[in-house]
Amino acid sequence: MPVHRPETVPITLAEREIRLITDVLRHAAAECSAVTTPSEPSDAALDGGVTLGRLTVQWQGIVGEQMRHEGTGLLSVSQNREAWYQVRAALSDHAAQASRDVELAGLDADAPARRRAHDALLLADRIAEASHGW
Repeated sequence: MPVHRPETVPITLAEREIRLITDVLRHAAAECSAVTTPSEPSDAALDGGVTLGRLTVQWQGIVGEQMRHEGTGLLSVSQNREAWYQVRAALSDHAAQASRDVELAGLDADAPARRRAHDALLLADRIAEASHGW
């Protein structure tokens, strides 16, 4: 069981969910021109404030490194409530954009973009449920 500070919320995620979150955060940071190379190392806590840039660096660095060492396909990721809120917001925004793009392109229900949007919404809901009780 991972050790976490009381203000952090651990959520167990599958490798594909971690990759989805990391990709969505990377895209969100690029869209808003967020700085993704903060002066602190990628394993630094988000105590200085949660920004898309810092969050993206953290997910790319720490979570990626943990995935390589764990090797189980599942990983418990601890974030503070604000960070989880930002992750959920990025997932929801991604789902909305992807759904809009699918509708504009007239793609069918089995389109990969539509499935990805659906997965992003389900993951955002699961994170909201998991982080609510802490």
